[in-house]
Amino acid sequence: MVAVRWYLGYNLSYRDVEELLIERGVEVDHVTVYRWVQRFTPLLADAARFCRHAPGDRWFVDETYIRVNVSGGTSTEPSTSTARSSTYSSQPAGTPPRPAGSSGGRWPR
Repeated sequence: MVAVRWYLGYNLSYRDVEELLIERGVEVDHVTVYRWVQRFTPLLADAARFCRHAPGDRWFVDETYIRVNVSGGTSTEPSTSTARSSTYSSQPAGTPPRPAGSSGGRWPR
């Protein structure tokens, strides 16, 4: 089962799995590993079916917040794509605005 799991989980060839098993003291031919994969993959897929998530039982975070230093204090800004296009600017007062699309070599600004 470990050989089948290595083959399926780590994108190894049958010969790679054979070499890993030989390193661990199990002498087996790559054709035998192939036969094990053909025989046990459906069993592993059936066993894993119970672990799958049902529709609607997971949730995702829409946006997260990062701390940004603003003139000696801190502010909380959402870290979504709209945060870069908002009116918030981390430039010191009195500096001319940058052209659209330029990041000045550092992101985010």
